[in-house]
Amino acid sequence: MHESVFASPLTPALSAFDGVVFVSEWQQRVCQNAARPKWRQAVIRNGMNPLVAGSFATGQAIMPQKIQPPVLQFVGSFARGAFHVPPVLEKIRAVRTDFSVEMFCNLDPSRNVAQDKKYIDWLCAQPNITHVGMVGQGELARRMKAASIMIAPNPWPETSCIAMIESLASGLSVVATNRAALPETAHGFARHVPVEDADDATRFNMPVDYDAFAGEILAVLDEKSEAAETQLRKQIDYFHAHYQWEQRVVEWVGFVRKLAR
Repeated sequence: MHESVFASPLTPALSAFDGVVFVSEWQQRVCQNAARPKWRQAVIRNGMNPLVAGSFATGQAIMPQKIQPPVLQFVGSFARGAFHVPPVLEKIRAVRTDFSVEMFCNLDPSRNVAQDKKYIDWLCAQPNITHVGMVGQGELARRMKAASIMIAPNPWPETSCIAMIESLASGLSVVATNRAALPETAHGFARHVPVEDADDATRFNMPVDYDAFAGEILAVLDEKSEAAETQLRKQIDYFHAHYQWEQRVVEWVGFVRKLAR
């Protein structure tokens, strides 16, 4: 299950399940109030796109692959923080302007077509923003390899975050909120900006501290290349070692076999 709350009309009757697989320990913890005694439970995490897994070979230098001026990326839906990106960029531009931003997001933040077009047109015209919209998985993997920072001012109760997994595996530094399972997903490799009610399983409207968020991004931009290379190699090696889908197949087969006993 990917939901942070099971009490939803979109969730089948819980009594019908013999077992439940959660995608994070955070999700398992916040959903225990809905757990059934007969359930067998397990945490089996997500994995990365195989195209991302091949971005960097073992021992390959990372920083030379990152284009300059640095590219910042947002990957996700508007509900997952896209609306917070422009105010953060405004804070960064007050200090420096030598960066570009790619926003890989949906183009329909609401159900009002005319309003959506007006907002997307405004977003595309903002300084430093060079792309708004979705691309194919192969193109996204290529662009991630060349980018420097994933920005995730995310207020959503994430149970896991594949975009973060793939960004870290692609050698991006990550600046994100500490919302829900994001710190667990990052395994200590991201910079986190605190938000209020970070563990709330239903809320998605908490404010983001734009000054603090921009400050973390600026700190990454100022980091020396030698230190960055060492950090990025550690995180790439970690996610390549722990987030391959082949590993998840083994875990899933083991869980299903336990249900049959």
